[in-house]
Amino acid sequence: MEKKKILYLITKSNFGGAQKYVFDLATHLPKDKYDVAVAAGGMGEKNAPYGALKEKLEEKNIRFIPLPHLTRNIFLLNDLKSLLDLILLFKKERPDVIHLNSSKMGGLGALAGRIYNFLSLLSTHHFRFATIVFTAHGFAFFEERPWYQLRLIKMLSWYTVWLSTKTIVITEKEKKLLEKWPYCKKKIELIRNGIAPEAYLDKSEARKKVGELSGVSFSGDTFLMGSIGELHKNKGYEYAFEALSKLTFPFKYFVIGSGAERKNLEDLIVKRGLAEKVYLLGNVPNASRLLKAFDLFLLPSIKEGLPYVLLEAGFAGVPGVATSVGGIKDVVSDLHNGLVVEPKNSRAIADAISYIQNNKNEAEKMAMSLQKKCQEDFSLEKMVIHTLDLYKS
Repeated sequence: MEKKKILYLITKSNFGGAQKYVFDLATHLPKDKYDVAVAAGGMGEKNAPYGALKEKLEEKNIRFIPLPHLTRNIFLLNDLKSLLDLILLFKKERPDVIHLNSSKMGGLGALAGRIYNFLSLLSTHHFRFATIVFTAHGFAFFEERPWYQLRLIKMLSWYTVWLSTKTIVITEKEKKLLEKWPYCKKKIELIRNGIAPEAYLDKSEARKKVGELSGVSFSGDTFLMGSIGELHKNKGYEYAFEALSKLTFPFKYFVIGSGAERKNLEDLIVKRGLAEKVYLLGNVPNASRLLKAFDLFLLPSIKEGLPYVLLEAGFAGVPGVATSVGGIKDVVSDLHNGLVVEPKNSRAIADAISYIQNNKNEAEKMAMSLQKKCQEDFSLEKMVIHTLDLYKS
């Protein structure tokens, strides 16, 4: 039996949440039934044009296809070249499924996919209609932008969904919204992110490792908090720092990740008087393995999809405080398996942290409840099965 060919495409080849999603799907499809390849643009770096996604895929013997003209920013000439690259790629690969990820790849890829299907229909040599699947990893029109940008982004998002055969959304909120869009209701499928449990370091070993990475000494009973994520305005770290400045008990807070906001956050740490309490650790390989070091996992975002880090903290059994954005409430129910607060509310974040610190038994019960929720509803196996069902439909 001929294998079904799946071609995954994504704009950037670093290793954020969307790239992890692509990697997990690409490496967990049955190899006897599916021929899988991944195509991605570069990072825009002179000496390292393709990021960690390429390396990780090649370690798993998954074919990686570079898209040299594709960048995250809009450059008309490069974008036209990328559109042509995609059409030629589809013609060469003849995929059964074109699975698009990220906003820009979604728009370009859906258009290229429709053109390819049309040209294939006209061809007398071969016709293989490709199913075009787009996964929305959080929409940019939920961000804080000028109104005209939001309107344009929303229009382009509708166009991407309309051109695609099916669109996967990862939160209930997005499903309800997109089903109201013209000509889109039957195209929308809710398939939540799923992960496989990590080989987490135990608490003492993880705390030791965090101490080594930060160069900070702390006692065994020091209250440690942690976050993992890109240093980006959407992550809301400025509100976390303001909240931490209100706390009256001793603590240490470690942020794992890199990004354009690092200098601004370093200045803010000093401004808030947190220089001996808050530490930016930069990128740490396999950072989620350190989660058990923390007495509390903090997710102060102002914009999210359905964040992998929250699921990883849940699987690790770490109490969490998160803001009510994106798909957070799909995972966390306030006071049942974690604490949920309004975004940008530093007072509420501070109060939630204090509640966890003062109610350790209750916090442990919530963490165990979150762990059970993640195991039952957000497993990688369930995500893969539902996605394969979509490919077959």
